Amino acid sequence: SGEVIGKGEVKVQSKIAGKIVEKYIRGGQSVTVGQALYKIDSRQYDAAILQAQAQLAKAQTNLNNALTELDRNERLFDAGAISEQVLTNQQANCNALRADVAANEAMLIKAQEDLVDTVVYAPMSGRLSIDDIPVGTYVNPGSTTLVTIGAVDPIFVQFSISESEYLKFANAEERSTQQNNSVRPEITLTLADGKIYPYDGRFAEADRSLTSGTGTLTIRTLFDNPDNILKPGMFANISI
Repeated sequence: SGEVIGKGEVKVQSKIAGKIVEKYIRGGQSVTVGQALYKIDSRQYDAAILQAQAQLAKAQTNLNNALTELDRNERLFDAGAISEQVLTNQQANCNALRADVAANEAMLIKAQEDLVDTVVYAPMSGRLSIDDIPVGTYVNPGSTTLVTIGAVDPIFVQFSISESEYLKFANAEERSTQQNNSVRPEITLTLADGKIYPYDGRFAEADRSLTSGTGTLTIRTLFDNPDNILKPGMFANISI
């Protein structure tokens, strides 16, 4: 006896805070990686870019003025008109203003990235859950789940085998290896209505140890699911 489980599941969350103003999807539909899902109100992030640009322009102006003053001080120092301390102070001032420009450039980049993040994209291909949030919801970064995406093709079917069954398969595999006969096992799936699933499976994963108490080993097989017949949570019988 086995259970169908998703190959991967991602809870989609935003990187920024704000109110959802547009929704490009509906619950239960299939999406592809990179597809737009939601749009967050971008007005405050547009304003943040303008503010960062203004602060950067001011910092660059201050640096340019300081560099002009430094050039003048260097000529005066060469002429013996000012002390070395005055020149050193102006050089330190220029270094501080360069750091200020770099900090404001980083703030502008962050503001631009935040604006890009107002559109939330699908991080993977799969099918959406039906718990997608509606337009008008205020979301917080890293805590509000917008929607859940699960991979459905291919999909896992998980089951457990006993220790004796595991040893039988291991011995058969060893004999196959010794005989240079790499025969792929036939893995079939019977659905709850008694019908045979039209696609054969293949071994995917095995746990590293037997489950304590039951003495069974958890195995995962992988089945193609192009028609989305198999859904996580379904029960089925595996035959190998």
